[in-house]
Amino acid sequence: MLERRYHPLQILLFIILLNVPAQAQENKSTRTDVAATSYGFVSPNIEENLSLDEAIRKLNSREQSALIAQVRRVGCETRLNPLVLSSIGSWSDGAENSTLFKTSTDNARMRYAVATLGKHARQKAVLYFRENPNGTARLYILYPQLRNLRTLSKLLDTAGIAFRTLVPLKKRTLVYVVDLKDELREKIPTAARVLKASFRSLRGDASFIGHDEDRQKSQTIFAEEIRMFESTRGNRLRKCNWLGTASSVQ
Repeated sequence: MLERRYHPLQILLFIILLNVPAQAQENKSTRTDVAATSYGFVSPNIEENLSLDEAIRKLNSREQSALIAQVRRVGCETRLNPLVLSSIGSWSDGAENSTLFKTSTDNARMRYAVATLGKHARQKAVLYFRENPNGTARLYILYPQLRNLRTLSKLLDTAGIAFRTLVPLKKRTLVYVVDLKDELREKIPTAARVLKASFRSLRGDASFIGHDEDRQKSQTIFAEEIRMFESTRGNRLRKCNWLGTASSVQ
């Protein structure tokens, strides 16, 4: 039986064709214009120096309910269909009532959504995290056995986790930690042991939008984010009422 011989160019083409699917998948996973699981963190609070107890009480406030309705409305307008939960933004020397929403979307729509909510709530800054296997940030989700917010906050302080989001559910409290520069990889396992918690680690991209100190400058930044999105993709938005129900499609 004669052995079939291939020209070097045929071999090269064969190798290229074998690698195209993997390369295409890798490129798709890192693109910002494809849907990826994303988390938004937005607070309605504009007061300074709230205690944890004050932040907990504000979870039942009118401003909290109004922001949750806004998240649903913006989610409807942008076709995000978000899962939204009340939460507590907690740090070593303070706290605030907040919201966390989860959705699947591209980077531009996520930035538009959190910027719109930040502008509505007159925030200094908003935060989002979007999964990306090649990203430089991390989102840690801890599942502690403890539920008490005060105890959890003290234990997280002890473990060196200075900034975190606590999500009280009916039977448990979840802890979300956005690590912008991937600096907490050694502290998180320690915190998990202290809390007697399991945890997940997600790689991705995270970004603050706004201004740390000047609320008025933040409004300008939010407005520019909104303008950029609406000037290029405004025709993809739809009109929705206050409760987030679509009324018409543009």
